[in-house]
Amino acid sequence: MRRQFERIDVENGEYQAWDADAHPLALSVAPGKRDWLRLETTAGGPNPKELADAIRRFAQIQDTQVDSSRLESGEFLGVLYDLWSVVRRKKGHRVWLLRWLRR
Repeated sequence: MRRQFERIDVENGEYQAWDADAHPLALSVAPGKRDWLRLETTAGGPNPKELADAIRRFAQIQDTQVDSSRLESGEFLGVLYDLWSVVRRKKGHRVWLLRWLRR
């Protein structure tokens, strides 16, 4: 994400993030050039509805559909893999999120 995000956008709160269990994450900027992006869990429990809604909004922006039943059952990573496969095919190159998720 450090390669794709810009510091100013993170500082301005333009991104939202969740872990695989739908816990919201706080993105912040740390001093330094290499490890400037921080991800920290936030107070409170998981918020699967918020994550599912964000995935749906992203799919809509990408002009594609997602399987809502899979989102409702909590299959966030599987839905994201499928969504990114569609996006990658449309754009014709590897997307940073797929590389990151495969680690």
